[in-house]
Amino acid sequence: MPISVANNIVSGDPGNGMFEDFTREKNIKPHPVQESLVSLPDEIFEALYGGAAYGGKSWIITLLPLFRGFYKFRGYKGIIFRRKFPDLEREIIRLSKEYYPKTGAKYNEQKHSWEWPEFNSYQDFGHVQHDTDISMYDSSQYNYCGFDELTHFSAYPYHYMVGSRVRPSSSFNVAIVRN
Repeated sequence: MPISVANNIVSGDPGNGMFEDFTREKNIKPHPVQESLVSLPDEIFEALYGGAAYGGKSWIITLLPLFRGFYKFRGYKGIIFRRKFPDLEREIIRLSKEYYPKTGAKYNEQKHSWEWPEFNSYQDFGHVQHDTDISMYDSSQYNYCGFDELTHFSAYPYHYMVGSRVRPSSSFNVAIVRN
């Protein structure tokens, strides 16, 4: 089933439509196990992607918004967490700098955020070294949330974000968590 786009709702199997457009245009493609995570329907709110080191977990969590074309929907806002900010810089942010510019995104070093001005869409990066750090995200709302290296976090920040900060917005009716 191809992606269907109606009233800014994205659902269905990204094996066709935006997913195929992105992989063809940018000449990148996830391996089959990664593709199964990308292909999950939006009705599945939360999904965990585990495995051994070098399995491509960070790669797919970082690129999922690109494969799904989320950034093309006005008002999309996503966030990817690591426990410590230096870990974000070493892996996730570096990886995003390789691929996100290919979509027209501009990186703001101070805010640790990608912006697609044409769509007023954002992909943020955050850290939660201590449980109390999660309060930095009070009043935030995200359509997509990913925790890279989820086992490095205590349960509280994860449950707080998933339970209260990940929700559809008025302009983009998708809310998913992929880890």
